[in-house]
Amino acid sequence: MDRCYLRALKLLSRAEHSRKGLEQKLTLRGFQPEEICKALDRLEEEGALDDRRFAEQWIRSRLRKHPEGKRLLELGLEKRGVDEQLSREVVKRSVSWPEYGEALKRLYVGLLSSGIQEPREITSFLRKKGYSSYEIRGLFEELG
Repeated sequence: MDRCYLRALKLLSRAEHSRKGLEQKLTLRGFQPEEICKALDRLEEEGALDDRRFAEQWIRSRLRKHPEGKRLLELGLEKRGVDEQLSREVVKRSVSWPEYGEALKRLYVGLLSSGIQEPREITSFLRKKGYSSYEIRGLFEELG
C-alpha cells in the first residue's frame, strides 16, 4: 500500500481531521502534493475522511472544553480548513444540540460563581465568546 495513504489512515485513527488539516500534516511529513491528493481522495471515497463529521466532532468537543457562540465556532472551523458554507451549516444545526445550550449555561454559572453578577458584565463576556444578544437574552429569561 501507498505510504502516504497509510500515514493519513494512522493520523485519522487517532483523531478526526479536516481534509485541509490532514493535507497540511502530510505536507509537513514530506509527502508530495499529488500523492497527498490521491490518498485523501481515496479516504473520502472510503468514508474515513469527512469534513462534516470532523466539524460536528470538533464543535461538540469545543462546547465541552471551551464554550463559544456561533460566530467563533464558524471561525474555528474555517481556521481548521473547513469550507465556509459547510462551517455555517454545521454550526447552524449545532445550536439546536443540547450541548450548545448547556455550554452557555455553564459559562453563565461560572461567571456568577467567579463573582461577576452585573448583567452588563455578563453580557459583555458572553458577547466576546461569540454568543448573540438573542441567545444571551434567552439565557437571562430562562435562568433569571
